[in-house]
Amino acid sequence: MQNNMKYIICFTTLMFVSCGIYNPNHNNISNQLIQKKVSEHFDTYAKLYKYNGVVLVAKDSRIILNKAYGVSNPHKKQSLQTDMRFFTGSTTKMLVATAILKLVEMDKLKLNDSVGKFITLPKHVAGLTIHQLLSHTSGLATLPNFEGSKENVPGPVEKYDFVKSFTKKPLRFKPESKYEYSNSAYYLLGVLIEKITHQTVFDFLNDNFFTKAGIKNTFLPESGTVKTIRASTEKPAIAMGMVRKKNRLFDQNNNTHDASVIYTAGITVSTSQDMLKWSQNLYDGKFLNNSILNKMLTNYTSDYCYGLFKGFLPNKMIFYGHNGGMIGNHALMIYVPSTKTHIILISNIANQCFDLIVQDLAMIISGEVVSKPEFVHLDYKKYNEFTGEYNGEYFGEVTLTIFSKKNKLYCQKRKQISQMKYLGNDRFYIDGFRSSYSFKRNQKGTIVSLANRNDGLSELYILKKLK
Repeated sequence: MQNNMKYIICFTTLMFVSCGIYNPNHNNISNQLIQKKVSEHFDTYAKLYKYNGVVLVAKDSRIILNKAYGVSNPHKKQSLQTDMRFFTGSTTKMLVATAILKLVEMDKLKLNDSVGKFITLPKHVAGLTIHQLLSHTSGLATLPNFEGSKENVPGPVEKYDFVKSFTKKPLRFKPESKYEYSNSAYYLLGVLIEKITHQTVFDFLNDNFFTKAGIKNTFLPESGTVKTIRASTEKPAIAMGMVRKKNRLFDQNNNTHDASVIYTAGITVSTSQDMLKWSQNLYDGKFLNNSILNKMLTNYTSDYCYGLFKGFLPNKMIFYGHNGGMIGNHALMIYVPSTKTHIILISNIANQCFDLIVQDLAMIISGEVVSKPEFVHLDYKKYNEFTGEYNGEYFGEVTLTIFSKKNKLYCQKRKQISQMKYLGNDRFYIDGFRSSYSFKRNQKGTIVSLANRNDGLSELYILKKLK
């Protein structure tokens, strides 16, 4: 969801050191020792980064870590509980993709079917295939209210009318000519599920997955604002979404956008325990047959499958996962097949950094030796290597200015200025964002570009340094 709040966050530029060293005896590490290492490592991270949220880590069916940190309401100073609900944003796409693939398994549709076979749409959209929508290669126009769109539609809206409003626009590119993350594609897939099943998306998920897996505290609200949804939800309560600004927490409870304008792009409300049950049942093959599940886990672009990102840990182990952000909330869930490890982080602070800690936890469980989180000062004399203007495309032109001031390094995007924290290996975390920037050098060692990475899962865009 677009957030129009502009803020400056200033801290000392620091280095976060977190490197994995291969340990040939990792299979001999006891479960008890792994549990101790994971818990201590996350406690250290939580203290340094002022983590506010829930962490749930499991290996096979055994819980390794299940803990809540911080507050659920900054006004009442209520502590977070491990069973609380959160808005989990785009992790919804994993649910939507699974539902679509279940319809494929049930012979209700085919991946090469055109969406126009089921829904009346403009000609240029009607020919888009289910595969293209699932894999973010459709070229569909951006969804109002989300990044890349200048339209602000608070709603409420009737879903099909909303679909007609954004599908009448031209495609952004020729289908399958490139990858571009698309909230509108998954909104359209939600309408498609309803059209084929004659059920709400929640009812279809509940009948085919939730009940089977014992998922009882998850739902997809179809209407209402964050405030009204929170007020009408029985226990377990929904944590209040916030942003951290200058070390203070500001609630996002009064956001006026209706759930109907977000829908299957990212409106799920869930708990960490329910997300774990979903993850375990999905990857254990209890939701989809092996053939269909393999299709879901195949990356059709560099790192996106169907409703999942595919990535590699520093030790080259494969992981799958998805992240999400929704009005003051931030969620991330990954699964490492080789160690059968599930890691779930849900924060009710939108700009909480996740990426390195998830890597660390997965590496520890695989038996690698990982340095504890700690901050180290970076020599300000090296700042000039990174300063300058960077330009590229991401839903339109993007220009970033990196500059130093009073021995600190900052990033400016439009009018928003944020301090950069060094993570080592030419990588920076940006205060106020959940993204990190990795700078790339040429053969002469000169910085030539930067890549914006989101939660360590996906490379959102690459910007070239201007001379």
